[in-house]
Amino acid sequence: MDNGRPAPPTTNDVLERLRSLEYQGLLDNLLRYYYELKTEDDPCYFVNMIQVFLQDVPKTIDSMREILYQDFVNFARLKDLIVKVKGSANWIGALKMSQATSNLLHQFEIASKSGCMTALTEVKVVFDELRTHLDSLIQLELEVFAK
Repeated sequence: MDNGRPAPPTTNDVLERLRSLEYQGLLDNLLRYYYELKTEDDPCYFVNMIQVFLQDVPKTIDSMREILYQDFVNFARLKDLIVKVKGSANWIGALKMSQATSNLLHQFEIASKSGCMTALTEVKVVFDELRTHLDSLIQLELEVFAK
């Protein structure tokens, strides 16, 4: 502490936060691996990667919801979107979200519109929980970067 103020966050604080999210089962170790790949040449790589995920996934979830609320469900387009979200979740190591999208894909494969709607709601709940943690992680990393 300096003058009663807490010490600024460090890279180790970010790594500990990532380990905590891994322990909670929200992430596997892939996002931590990406964090460790960060270089002086591209210090924003980690933050940018998460921000792309956080911007893209809600739009895709909304598109899936729109498809499912149609009288005629475009299952081909729905499958593309499910695979896109699952791939995005896998890309950053969002373990819990990947599991939720696997359930959504299963509901799609058995052609259950109501099952897809329920599974999509679960994907959204898991994403919202993950978003809260990832927003906090971005803020922490920006504080580390600012010092």
